[in-house]
Amino acid sequence: MVSPFTFYRGSAKIMAADLQGTPRAGLTVQLCGDAHLSNFGAFASPERQLLFDLNDFDETLPGPFEYDVKRLAASFMIAARNNGFTKSEGRAVTTASVTAYREAMAGFAQMRTMEVWYARLTEEDILASAGTRARGKAETKELKRAKKNIRKARTRDSLQALSKLAELVDGSYRIVSQPPIVVPLRDMTDPYGLSPEEVETALHDQFRAYRGTLQADRRHLLERFQLVVAEQDGRLVGAAQFDPADGRLRALFVDDACQGRGVGGMLLDEVEARAMRRGLGRVHGAMSLNAVPFYARHGFRRCAGPSQLTGRVLVPVVAMEKPLGAHLTR
Repeated sequence: MVSPFTFYRGSAKIMAADLQGTPRAGLTVQLCGDAHLSNFGAFASPERQLLFDLNDFDETLPGPFEYDVKRLAASFMIAARNNGFTKSEGRAVTTASVTAYREAMAGFAQMRTMEVWYARLTEEDILASAGTRARGKAETKELKRAKKNIRKARTRDSLQALSKLAELVDGSYRIVSQPPIVVPLRDMTDPYGLSPEEVETALHDQFRAYRGTLQADRRHLLERFQLVVAEQDGRLVGAAQFDPADGRLRALFVDDACQGRGVGGMLLDEVEARAMRRGLGRVHGAMSLNAVPFYARHGFRRCAGPSQLTGRVLVPVVAMEKPLGAHLTR
């Protein structure tokens, strides 16, 4: 066993069995099913707002609300022991977790249905809370750690997931095989007597049906983007996402181990080539401040555009563009 907490993270079913005979209040909810503290974290909403909440619902099922609360409380105590906290410290953090839950539920009980529905814990709320307490060295350290974790959370986007979960084979992009966690259709024996191709067709049909249920703006958004990938020895090392309708570069990612090897430049070349084939006159985007020198080296120049990406968080950016159709010296 790696550690007691590692075992606890993988024992949701065991704990559910242990809790089966415990007292209940009779309130059935849609449980997370695995509500330990490591399954809470920051993630982006569809509107690109960074929120803090539960982020793992692999085992969600209806059940007594106490199950999630008890699993969360137990995870604080086990994590405290695992990290060398004293008994009193472990008791204090565990008590604080259930106190926060009780007080939050009391607050929600006084709110209207729509107010509860739209309740959010944003990164500003987290930083404001940490900043309010930042009076001593420990609290100041906590604030710095919160800011660091939020910056890290912003790097966990779809392109990063793509670099871990996909591979390029014979020019086609496909899911990697990482059994038993990730098993592609090509490696499965279908229990219904369907070939992998038939299952893939069925999944595509289901995806199209899902796309048809989306709001018009989100359906339009889903249909617009193209992805350009770079691979080396069958491994994904970079990717760029752009809008072929107007040439807007939405994102560009290069694996840390391949920085400085020209991968980003090759991705830009392919994006520019695709834009030119569509008759577009430029590639443009809102570039982060630390990426401005990279784009400048590849022929981009500053242009009129937003100086910050808006949302609940203002991110400073520089609007840049590269005209197409003529050779530019790099």
